[in-house]
Amino acid sequence: MAEAFAFIVPANFIIICRSSLYQNHNTLNFLNILLILFTGLAFLFYGVYYFFSPNFKLEFKRFGLQKFGLLAAWLQILGGTGLLVGLIIHFILVISTLGLAVLMLLGVATRIKVKDSFQQTFPALFFMIMNFYLFLVSLNYYG
Repeated sequence: MAEAFAFIVPANFIIICRSSLYQNHNTLNFLNILLILFTGLAFLFYGVYYFFSPNFKLEFKRFGLQKFGLLAAWLQILGGTGLLVGLIIHFILVISTLGLAVLMLLGVATRIKVKDSFQQTFPALFFMIMNFYLFLVSLNYYG
């Protein structure tokens, strides 16, 4: 029998995780929970930061996508919230990880289109890969 760990998330939820990817298809492992928390909080931060940082708005203007900046910010906030809620309601995790992976795919494509450097493109690429990985993990839950 695998060892169980209790992990307390900020909203006072206790998540029980096992040492395998999923134990009996009902729990996430500790590393995946940390990745979900990190990614969810990062998207919440960046989504909210859009409203306070003129630099974020200038980035969308530089991309020629200024009319989509507000939408992208709200999608990041919604996706980040969905990742955190998805720790309890796994179907929300599936939707959120896929949505954020697609959003970051569009971000990578945009950065390539405007010929940004790899260093500028890397964060979007990193979060795209991480969310795609978490999407596959969340699908495994239903396997």
